[in-house]
Amino acid sequence: RRRWHNLRMPGRRLALVAFCLLALAVPGAAVPAAHNGASAAATTSVLAKSFVAIDADEGRVLIARAERARRPIASLTKMMTALVAISRTTPNEMLTATNYRGGLGESLLGLKPGERMSAQDLIKGLLLESGNDAADTLAAGTASSRAAFVAAMNRRARSMGLLRTRFANPIGLDSPNNSSTASELAQLARNALKVPRFSNVVARQHATLRSGSTTRRITNRNPLVGKYPWAIGVKTGHTMAAGYLLVGAAEKLDAKVISVVTGEPSEGAREGDSAQLLRYGRAFYRPINALDKSRAVLAIPVQY
Repeated sequence: RRRWHNLRMPGRRLALVAFCLLALAVPGAAVPAAHNGASAAATTSVLAKSFVAIDADEGRVLIARAERARRPIASLTKMMTALVAISRTTPNEMLTATNYRGGLGESLLGLKPGERMSAQDLIKGLLLESGNDAADTLAAGTASSRAAFVAAMNRRARSMGLLRTRFANPIGLDSPNNSSTASELAQLARNALKVPRFSNVVARQHATLRSGSTTRRITNRNPLVGKYPWAIGVKTGHTMAAGYLLVGAAEKLDAKVISVVTGEPSEGAREGDSAQLLRYGRAFYRPINALDKSRAVLAIPVQY
């Protein structure tokens, strides 16, 4: 015990300093760049009722407005639907399509009742095509009931600390109990992007689904992916009550930025505002060489 206490001396503190310096010695590391108060200008033209941009690595808020206001979230719900379904399936596991009858204007993958499709193809149809029938099939096929699946969605939200998020269905249909905040949606996306079966899908512009009764070629409804080389996701949404929504994600070097806009008046507005927020977030990061690996940093006398 005394020997451990004896290590609490300036030499040990120097060692800790050196260790921290060495931890930064990653060639081309992405670090926050100095920002000279451009946040007000960056948000002047944003039409969203609420928005946020965060650093995906640390969850740090870079810019926001009304980010804690609870609002309907439409098909952004499907991010959680995907996470729960992924946790309960293997990619090649086959599920049977339900007899889902969508209303006028609903987004559908076009599944036939009784059709068999792999879980991963259903995830692609859920996240890229935003298929409501894919969401219903995943919920029914991985839980004892749709209500049980929704309960699992809410448990997962609580485990993530999303205390202002509620799910009423796996699709995103308007309901007073289906809502979240821009801030919590960003945290949900942050968690989801750590799951390869999720992140590998939302970064794609197209996908071919071959496991069903027919081959389907689908396109990502997220307009950022494919249009901007730095865009890596995530999900769009729209209902009459929610307006137009978009969770975007961008990558620069080893850093990721996530944006959320809710309550937008049009598809064009949600795309433009999302691109603006992601550009703003990406500007925070620049490459530096923290240390020159050919030069010694410090010589430290170490007791014992």
